[in-house]
Amino acid sequence: MPTFKILDGTFSNKAKLPDDVQAALKKGGKVVGLQRLSERHSFVVDDGRGWTTRGDTTPPLVENIAEVTEVTEETTVDVLRGAGWGLLGKMIAGRLGLVAGMFLGARGNATTFALRLKDGSEFLCRGSSRDYARLLADSGAWTTKGKA
Repeated sequence: MPTFKILDGTFSNKAKLPDDVQAALKKGGKVVGLQRLSERHSFVVDDGRGWTTRGDTTPPLVENIAEVTEVTEETTVDVLRGAGWGLLGKMIAGRLGLVAGMFLGARGNATTFALRLKDGSEFLCRGSSRDYARLLADSGAWTTKGKA
């Protein structure tokens, strides 16, 4: 599952991508996510047939960020996550644990942000506020709040 879902955007003509990512995009693939695996960020490309390809830009994404603009930050509710925490809470503390787990476990924060790379590529991304903060820390990028 991608760390960030890419809502909109595409690579510029100047972007340097791995061959397999370029091939997937030429076949009509679409950039659908941005994933952090073992200290590296990779773009996730869906080829339209259910296969995904992962690859990073050259230079790596964290060195290639020109600007990050936070668009929104909001509290989210995830029913399945709440149900899981509720079940765990019930096993540990009974009925009270069930209620507490459901309400506390379902809450989270999501951040939508615009990402512009030095090569001109632009993306609108959405993910957890924690992952957003990690991306900023990994890249050393400054963020601006407001309209992208």
